[in-house]
Amino acid sequence: MIGSPIKRARFALGAFAAFSTFCTLACEPVAQPGVLHDGVFCLDHDVDATGVNVVFQLHDNTTLDCQGHSIRDPSGRVNFAVWSNRADNVVVKNCTFDGFWMPIQLVQTTNYRVENNQFSNTWGPTSMSLDGSEGFIARNVVRSRPQNYNWDAVQIQGTADSIGNTVIMGSDDIGAGDYRNGILAYGDGVVANNVVQAKASPGGGGAGFYVQFSLAYRNVFVSEPQGFRVGIACYEESFRFGNVVVGSSPYAEPGCRTNTSSGLKPGGANGLASRH
Repeated sequence: MIGSPIKRARFALGAFAAFSTFCTLACEPVAQPGVLHDGVFCLDHDVDATGVNVVFQLHDNTTLDCQGHSIRDPSGRVNFAVWSNRADNVVVKNCTFDGFWMPIQLVQTTNYRVENNQFSNTWGPTSMSLDGSEGFIARNVVRSRPQNYNWDAVQIQGTADSIGNTVIMGSDDIGAGDYRNGILAYGDGVVANNVVQAKASPGGGGAGFYVQFSLAYRNVFVSEPQGFRVGIACYEESFRFGNVVVGSSPYAEPGCRTNTSSGLKPGGANGLASRH
């Protein structure tokens, strides 16, 4: 089971690199919300969402490249910045998302890529809801919003690899029954080289990483002491090795399996650090 996600990650990296090179050949500017399909579309200025429920709806064979510009929700009432349903070959990159109930939602989308984006002030349950197959999520930076209660930085359903992302979670006003989680991967894929940083939670808790049928490799979770329930939680024969957890237990469930284990263990000399 370990071999298949790694092979997929290598294939995805190579395939997407080739696709990215192709995508740089042409770019059609977009200036306002709309439906995009069959092309590469770029922003040359920031876009504010007004009077719409979805800013950009993506169909097959579509790339949205914000080129570092922002898609903003000044009203705090817009549902989606980017939304796609049953599309194939979709790319969202180089965007800064400010606000939105859920900045990106992909539903049953295949061969998708979400990379080099930044997220802040999400007021809904998650900044990225990604459902589909053969996905690749890389080098995104996600920040939680103060006084945002139950919240996950990233929710991944299906086959996808999450590589090199950063999640920064605050602790403001989390109640006893509330939670915050970093990267949740419910499917067969690789979760590798990601960093989740969390402040102590006055109530509730959560996990830095939650993986199911996945491989968690060389991730880093850092929280203040007693900040979160667990660093890495695994279910359904997930594998983990080479991860570093500081400030929380390395895992919560026996579903975490490993083929290597070395370094600091739970309850070590300082009671904070562990390496698994």
